[in-house]
Amino acid sequence: MEKSRGIYEGEFSIDPFYLFFLVNTMQVGVGILRAPRILAEDVGNEGWISIIICAILIQLMIVLIFYVLRKYEDMDLLQVKSMLFGKILSILISLLIGMYYFLLGVFLLRDFIGVLQDFIFPVTPLPYLFLLFLCPCYLLLRGGISLLVRFSVIVFFSTIWLTVFLVYSYAHFQWEFMLPLFHHSISEHVQAIKHMALDYFGFEIAFFFYPLITRRKQVLLYTSLGHWFTTFIYLAIVIGATGLYGSEMLKYQSYPTMDMFRLVQLPFIERVEIIGVSTWGLLVLQSAAGFILIGGKGIQHIWKNSFLCRPHVLTLLAFIALVLIPGRFLDIDQGLSYIGTSWLYLTTAVTLILVILSFIKRRKGAKA
Repeated sequence: MEKSRGIYEGEFSIDPFYLFFLVNTMQVGVGILRAPRILAEDVGNEGWISIIICAILIQLMIVLIFYVLRKYEDMDLLQVKSMLFGKILSILISLLIGMYYFLLGVFLLRDFIGVLQDFIFPVTPLPYLFLLFLCPCYLLLRGGISLLVRFSVIVFFSTIWLTVFLVYSYAHFQWEFMLPLFHHSISEHVQAIKHMALDYFGFEIAFFFYPLITRRKQVLLYTSLGHWFTTFIYLAIVIGATGLYGSEMLKYQSYPTMDMFRLVQLPFIERVEIIGVSTWGLLVLQSAAGFILIGGKGIQHIWKNSFLCRPHVLTLLAFIALVLIPGRFLDIDQGLSYIGTSWLYLTTAVTLILVILSFIKRRKGAKA
């Protein structure tokens, strides 16, 4: 990868191998800290089934988007959408994408800052915590996608060691908590899948910067590998939490994943969960910066030289949004749930329409 000139385009390329790290670190964010609780509320001890179904649906979406983009080698997802949807509808969708991903990044930051308050900084004023994350977020936005890709490799190897601590939860695993199976309705699993969809945000970044990727035939492979490695982490955490606490107890734990860290006892560290939540902040920073970057790209697609898509403006708007978001846990949780559910509907609809229009356009071109 060469040095870039701008935050959205530049004279650099992305090797598809790095998509594994980029997709994985974009998907694994603050959502997994609360996922065991949300799944327990929806489907009890069958959360792992909903995770697998959701992962399969997301994989199908990845394949469909790749199918569309490989027909237009030098276009990203926004450019293909403009060509197939027309100017007016394309502007509307780009505006929605810009606002959507920007708000998603802000909500993720606010959610994790709430976790920091609970575990580490209970009396620290919120504006200081906002600046603690927005300063490095600004640097990532200024560096653009090339810096974000490099940072994803650092984040991956800086946080992957945390999964070793799952061994402690499996040491106290109780199989009776996993039984009985298949006693929840399809509608309950559908509800769980809609809630789980939020935790699979992030794979789209590979398609928003598709023209910058070399050896594009391998994009699907490494994007899928990153996605399924994320699924493996989700399964390990949700199954471990369910077997450790039971689905009934999980319903009353705000962040079960952090509670699992409390089981770890090391002679040289008193509170391992503090190290866990601090290190997890790298993943949240990566995800939030990536989503805000996609939001800026959506605005830049409409207004090429708009000041709204500049890094310092995006950072300032993020700070204002963080201040305006209600501080109550339920408000943030509900806001993220709405974003995840609407994203699932919107992305599914847009993907299917893109595939259909691409197929029709290809058939017309073949007849001509």
